[in-house]
Amino acid sequence: MEFTVQCEARDAKTKPNAVRRAGSIPAVLYGHDGTNAVSITVPNKTAEVLLKSVAVNNSIVSVQVPSLSLDCKSLLRDVQSDPVSQGCFTSAFLRFLPSPAFR
Repeated sequence: MEFTVQCEARDAKTKPNAVRRAGSIPAVLYGHDGTNAVSITVPNKTAEVLLKSVAVNNSIVSVQVPSLSLDCKSLLRDVQSDPVSQGCFTSAFLRFLPSPAFR
């Protein structure tokens, strides 16, 4: 099952706590070659559903950022959660290029 996440782009200088107070989770979308990183925000409810239905490093997630005209396949690479509230604290996605076969 493929999961789709609607995200918004954010300025890298925006403080993560301000993003959390606004009801979103700060996240990063890393490029396939490690050079192109995009700071994004994921709505809190979407992040909760994502954590319940997708395994870290094992599931393909479609990340859509309409403000950047970005729609790509990625892996949910890292999730940090708050030990007290058990809520999502931050997450990281790794964008990849589809290839026909690995050798």
